Amino acid sequence: MNSPQAEEQVLDGVYGLEQNRYRWMGAKASFLLKSSAAAALAIVHLYIPDAAPARVISVWIDGQAVASQTYSAPGSYTLTSGRTQSAGDSATLTIAVDKTFSAPGDQRQLGIILTEVALAP
Repeated sequence: MNSPQAEEQVLDGVYGLEQNRYRWMGAKASFLLKSSAAAALAIVHLYIPDAAPARVISVWIDGQAVASQTYSAPGSYTLTSGRTQSAGDSATLTIAVDKTFSAPGDQRQLGIILTEVALAP
């Protein structure tokens, strides 16, 4: 989330970098990521805070559902898809949560915290 390329890769649904290591997302977040000709895994490192009601996290690559997981409790998790093939040299990775909330004094609709989003060979 804090790499120099991160700002260029965030398409929408993600708030600014906090503590130089993570970003909150809203109900849906999209990223434009470099992909290779080989099949890749979508990898999402996430944190569900105690106050967050989100429990179902889903991931799409170029509009195709590639992973979905229901989490029973707050905590740190890694959601990984099966191998998927992108059509070009970049892919749109989208993450969605089932519920959002607003913290007192904060107008943002918050879903979960993202610490890393990647396509890995």
